[in-house]
Amino acid sequence: MSWRKLLDRLTLRAVRERLDRRKLQQEMDVHRLFLLTSHHEAASAGRNPDIEAITSAADDMAFEGMQTAVAHHLQQQIKHIARHLEDRLGFCVHKAPSAIDHAEAGDGLWISGTAQPGAVVALYPGIVYTPEHYKHLPGYPKVDRDNDALLARYDGSIINALPWARLHGDPQADLQLDDSARNDSAASSMTAAESAIARSALSRGPERAGALPLWQTQLEMRHPLALAHVANHPPPSMQPNVMVASFSLAQIPGEDPPWLRAYIPNVTFQPPNIPADEPSMKQTSLFSFRAPHQPADSACPHLSVGDPQNEVVGIAFVALREVANEELLLNYRLSPYVSRPSWYAPVDEEEEQRRWH
Repeated sequence: MSWRKLLDRLTLRAVRERLDRRKLQQEMDVHRLFLLTSHHEAASAGRNPDIEAITSAADDMAFEGMQTAVAHHLQQQIKHIARHLEDRLGFCVHKAPSAIDHAEAGDGLWISGTAQPGAVVALYPGIVYTPEHYKHLPGYPKVDRDNDALLARYDGSIINALPWARLHGDPQADLQLDDSARNDSAASSMTAAESAIARSALSRGPERAGALPLWQTQLEMRHPLALAHVANHPPPSMQPNVMVASFSLAQIPGEDPPWLRAYIPNVTFQPPNIPADEPSMKQTSLFSFRAPHQPADSACPHLSVGDPQNEVVGIAFVALREVANEELLLNYRLSPYVSRPSWYAPVDEEEEQRRWH
């Protein structure tokens, strides 16, 4: 065997090992989420959660089945939350100064009230970039240089919460990046979108036949749980009390109200070469969508929610235990292969190795 073939084989084997370890961590995360969300589903239905039965079901279930069950549990919770925001959920979240003792902690995410294990306690808002659109991320390829409001899903999609943070008065969101260091199309689209937000948030035009009123299509600053982007990483003396859970959600015609989509705080980036009048480009501003039969008034054609019945992806934070009147902390799982902040202390180094292999 030639050295070239040997090196090729070793490279392929190394790649497979990296993928296998990353897949293992994904399966471990889904297994944990299945236990948590199954427990929460039973408790929410007024049943006493049978830990043994839930554990046994998990042991007998293939990964794909467990993934489907977790997706169903998350969809049901997110829809329930949207339907009952006017009622008392038993808790709310808010941004307040962090209790973590280091200079860069800034604000953190706090919960008032009590949430049970497996409960969705926060949503990560922002623009979703699929892998083929990474080059459109502001600042590409150094996308995290001036932006720590980025979170990745296992499918490779990245959610950029910085535009949403700008709406909530986050000082970091006011950073003006040098246009020479940013992707031109992304920079110009963000400028158009920001002005669109100001206009659409104040506009209350007359309702048209077959159209939803603007207040039912506007995403920004609507969902009170869309604050996951301000959660901090725990210091060495503490453990995380929430974990990330990827979800996908589509409205079911005749079952879900038409305004439900307005309570999912995410929009999908579309490349500039797609015509704005195509169905996938139905949108009116950075964080709003066009309901069926609603006339288009596109202010930023590079961002899309599309038809409300289409699937939308996002990230939720799920409680790892009962959380009550405390700061919510997320294990950031930063890659061990890049430079990390001095304040960062790994929670589980083996998880990090598997996640980023």
